[in-house]
Amino acid sequence: MKQLLLSLLCAATVLFAFADMTVSQHDETRNLSATYLDTLSYVLGHQYTLGLMARKNELMETETDFKDYLRGLEDFLSDNSAERDSAYIFSYSLGGIQGVFMTDGRSEEDLRQSLPCIVKGLRRVADGSIVLPDDTIKAREVLKRTAKGKEDCEFFTAIGIFKAYPIGLQEYLEEMAPGKGLTADVQAYREGMIDVLKIGAIGEPKTAYDLGKLVASVLQLPSAGLNNFQNLHKASILSGAKAALRLGDDLIPREQVENFLENIESYPHYVEDDGLSDEQLQNLLDFKEALNIQHDTKYSVNWHVKASPVAEEGCSETGKFEAFLRAHLPDADGIPGILMATVSADSILLNKVSSTIKEIPLSRGFEWFCYRNNSSEVKVGIVRTNSEFEALVDQAWIDFSPQTHTFQLVWRLDPGVAAVWSQFTEDNIGKTIALQINGETVMAPKVNIAITSGDCTAIDLTPETVNLLFKNAVPIAEESPTILIETIE
Repeated sequence: MKQLLLSLLCAATVLFAFADMTVSQHDETRNLSATYLDTLSYVLGHQYTLGLMARKNELMETETDFKDYLRGLEDFLSDNSAERDSAYIFSYSLGGIQGVFMTDGRSEEDLRQSLPCIVKGLRRVADGSIVLPDDTIKAREVLKRTAKGKEDCEFFTAIGIFKAYPIGLQEYLEEMAPGKGLTADVQAYREGMIDVLKIGAIGEPKTAYDLGKLVASVLQLPSAGLNNFQNLHKASILSGAKAALRLGDDLIPREQVENFLENIESYPHYVEDDGLSDEQLQNLLDFKEALNIQHDTKYSVNWHVKASPVAEEGCSETGKFEAFLRAHLPDADGIPGILMATVSADSILLNKVSSTIKEIPLSRGFEWFCYRNNSSEVKVGIVRTNSEFEALVDQAWIDFSPQTHTFQLVWRLDPGVAAVWSQFTEDNIGKTIALQINGETVMAPKVNIAITSGDCTAIDLTPETVNLLFKNAVPIAEESPTILIETIE
């Protein structure tokens, strides 16, 4: 079910992005029809239904199954004519996306047990029944004391409470809708997450009627790819679904629907809009081509992950760091307040810097780090090693983020370790940390929020670094594509 839910949501994002195009193409269809027909809604109903039939589906084999599917679709679709402003739509969508990501890697039984409790926590905040700060303090204590394998409803309710407070939502909104001057709607964000988690709690569809119910629920989620919100039309969705199943007329010729899809398929499936330049798009394709692994596929790895706070300016090693920059990187830009600097450079300079810092001893409790990101920047600095976080990781993958248009490295920590990671990130909010995997520094982000879920991402890695980290990694069979909930930059 999670794979279906993700695929439907991804399809919606791409289809919605082309909403204006389809409306202009098929205005004559509306004029010829005695009944109003919304083209986008028709195409969504048609193509979602065809997608269900494109692979073996034991729930959709007979005409009776088809009619049950349509009944579920009709019963759970609503004619929602309420106008929502753009801030609501984007905020709701961000919450919905977070909700989808929270279902990843969980069994159907786990989802049935955990999601209602997470929703309970979200609702307590959304309806104003939470008591601050007492309830958040209690929730954090629950998260810290719950041992791995002992997670109960109280634990998941605590997760829901913290998920209702999205630090950085305004920044995410501005990234999704630059220049629009939108103000984040936190309540809409919570509603979007609650609605998606309610869908996730449905579980694997057991009948064609359940399948129709699931598709209806997904179709009614606003899309993050929407530039101008357009309400979907229930009758048009049903008409498209009926036509796909040959139980209704083709109100829009199939050739025109297919031409619409061909326009979409001319872009890589992971590009959500046409805002990318040709150069950016080519860089994405080059990155993907350079990988020795498949993105969106989980791999079994043997990683030692370590995170250390970057040393502050004024500590005992400040003089050594400044002398190093003057002698070897005079053009580097220092980061105010910390012992870290950035310079545009190639891999040759990286190797030179890496060799040089090995010859400069530091006092006990300090350590050099150096790495090059995919933006052709070399970053060098000094970390404190007396307050590190360390963990072993056995699963990881590369995923594409449609929000940032970048590939990212993704892994998940076990619940017990996640509690330690949560405390570490909370203790270092506002600070910069260096993240190492098997001795390779991959990222040095500023920590903006406490990461309570144990889900982690690293961005802007070079394909060479990715290939090194996944050397000898073995793919894990039958895993669905995933995107992470939280990032640390």
